[in-house]
Amino acid sequence: MPRRSRTLGLGAAARNRDLGLVQLAWGGSISAEWAHFVALSVFAYQDGGAAAVGLAGLIRLLPSAAIAPVAASFGDHFRRERFLIAVALVGTAALAGSAFAASAGADVVVYGAAAVVGIATTLFRPALQALLPSLARTPEELIASNGATSTVESLGTLAGPLLAGVLVAQADVDVVFAAGAALFLGAAVALARVRPEGRSIVETAAEAEGHIQLLGGFRALVRTPRARLIAALGVSQAFVRGCLNVLLVVAVFELLHGDDAQVGYLTAAIGVGGLLGAFGAMMLKGGRLGGVFGLALSGECRSP
Repeated sequence: MPRRSRTLGLGAAARNRDLGLVQLAWGGSISAEWAHFVALSVFAYQDGGAAAVGLAGLIRLLPSAAIAPVAASFGDHFRRERFLIAVALVGTAALAGSAFAASAGADVVVYGAAAVVGIATTLFRPALQALLPSLARTPEELIASNGATSTVESLGTLAGPLLAGVLVAQADVDVVFAAGAALFLGAAVALARVRPEGRSIVETAAEAEGHIQLLGGFRALVRTPRARLIAALGVSQAFVRGCLNVLLVVAVFELLHGDDAQVGYLTAAIGVGGLLGAFGAMMLKGGRLGGVFGLALSGECRSP
């Protein structure tokens, strides 16, 4: 897409009130997710060291990984903006519960709530992507909103840990959990103001064929060697990211001899890299992207 067309598309998306509200909600949910990650990591390390950080990450991600293959079809049975509001409210309740539990020293509740937060954030992403076609008035707006989603995600990955670092330096992890709850609640309020004008062809087809598409995706992986390779590399990338999340916390406390706030600040560096990567991806053109993909993976593999 030419740069001029991309710029015009972004301007058109900015003038669409509903798309702006959805992007605002997306930024709030991503910021809450990463603020929760920092607070949970600090809480777990104080509770049981590096092993507890790894266990907390497993509790947070394992339930969401189990529902991820069917997450995209969950929202097809409801009005998607209402489904997103419900998910945001569930995330709000889980983070508010984490705040109360952390202040009361109820460790089990904090870890249990982390699983709920992980499920909420996993459900939020595909439902939001599925909502965008029913809000865009032109193809340019849809293209712009899809591009903005990646940029907003990178900004949230930067803002959430920074906020957590500042708050945990001044108070404790329960305050960070409460701030995350406020961010998720703000996302729900923004979504409550969204008014889709109608159901798009894309939305109707997804509702009718969600399960067929899911099975078709697995069949494509079985039949297509290159698709299996890309999927395997994606799994490897996620594994490395999970290891990095634990190593980052351990490095702050045991290698750098830092404090709780530095966990947030160092995690925010991931957001900086993501933001640069998002702008770099906007400059890419069609063609052979395998080299770019491989370079990105090799860079992440060297990051620990």
